[in-house]
Amino acid sequence: MLLNTPSGIIRTNIFLLYLFLFVFASCNKGAVTGKTSFGDDWDAVASVTIENNDTIIVCDLSKVTKHKILPISLFVDSISYIILENGDDALISKRLSNVYTTSNYIGVTAGSYFPFKLFRKNGAFICNIGTIGQGVGEYVAIDAAYMDEENDRIYILPYSSDKILVYNFNAKYLFDIKLIERTMYGSSIRIDTKKESVLVTNSIVGTPNYFVWIQDFNGNLKQGAKSADYFKNLSESYDESTLTRFRTDNVELFRFGYKNTNEYLYHYDIVSNRLIPQFKVINADENLSIMIHELPFYYVIEEACSVAPDQDELETRKIIVDKKTLKGCIVDGFQLLDDLVYNDYCLFTQMHGAEFAILDMSSIIERRIKKIDKKTTNILFLEKEISYQKKDQEDECSVVFIGKFKR
Repeated sequence: MLLNTPSGIIRTNIFLLYLFLFVFASCNKGAVTGKTSFGDDWDAVASVTIENNDTIIVCDLSKVTKHKILPISLFVDSISYIILENGDDALISKRLSNVYTTSNYIGVTAGSYFPFKLFRKNGAFICNIGTIGQGVGEYVAIDAAYMDEENDRIYILPYSSDKILVYNFNAKYLFDIKLIERTMYGSSIRIDTKKESVLVTNSIVGTPNYFVWIQDFNGNLKQGAKSADYFKNLSESYDESTLTRFRTDNVELFRFGYKNTNEYLYHYDIVSNRLIPQFKVINADENLSIMIHELPFYYVIEEACSVAPDQDELETRKIIVDKKTLKGCIVDGFQLLDDLVYNDYCLFTQMHGAEFAILDMSSIIERRIKKIDKKTTNILFLEKEISYQKKDQEDECSVVFIGKFKR
């Protein structure tokens, strides 16, 4: 459909990925027929164990052998793509940027590459929220953000900061929230505006007091889980971030850092004020660093690696584990739209909240489309839409693939 915006026409094509179209797809086995359910032929890779009265899913990486390309309909009810406006102020200069969403808005951040960019969900650019600088209401780089559409608030946590900057959706800077301690990088925030309550997850670099805490807007601590109660040798940690993305009703925390394959993915139980272990891996190379992401029905394990400046499209090994069946496989890619497949490094790291979201540059998408032998109607239409947008404004543009996670 065509949507009129101040800068021209933003085209948005919404399509449904019905489960029956993809549910039998696999990497090299062809279609699975009969009454077999998707994932039935995955490896049995995990088991449930009890540790200190806590129930934990343990994944044995040595048992994961099968390779699959997975349809995105496994995770989301439907998916859409939105071509973002690409004027001078709106242009996004980094692929796979962080994406935050509400019912009607999309927020995009990428550290110090550009200011927080706010778009409507039809792709129309609204404004930058804050500016890069060192003055009042400014930030050098963005570590985390939180959007509260209902209460007209956007919260930005800068890198290495002891405060959260607060704006409204018209980009007006309102005030700061003083934090009980400084965060370094790799943190996450969740705000209850009406209750004036702030939840912060913090990396353990720099030996902070708390791994996660809750405070009020005046900087008063309500409760928190101390880092030293869950991690030893804090001063020797080469921690990079805490992976908390709020994709479920739980506050999940996984310490991403150097040689972390023995770490748990935790849930922060607010009532008991403690971290409860949920998931871990065994039989992993002890020299590896991994990321563990929690989705509503799955865990995704990704091997971490160093990335050179020229490795913008690096793909890495990922393993998926079904929470219910305890089966899993090695993922060779995720089908976003028919045969348009993504398996990029940190694919899940940059999507925040209850919606699956991937932002990529039009030139990358076009290059991947050219490699598809038989283009479906959806692929051809996406290719046409991108071409139209670039012709209209003669620039690179960004595309967001977005859809709600199944719950």
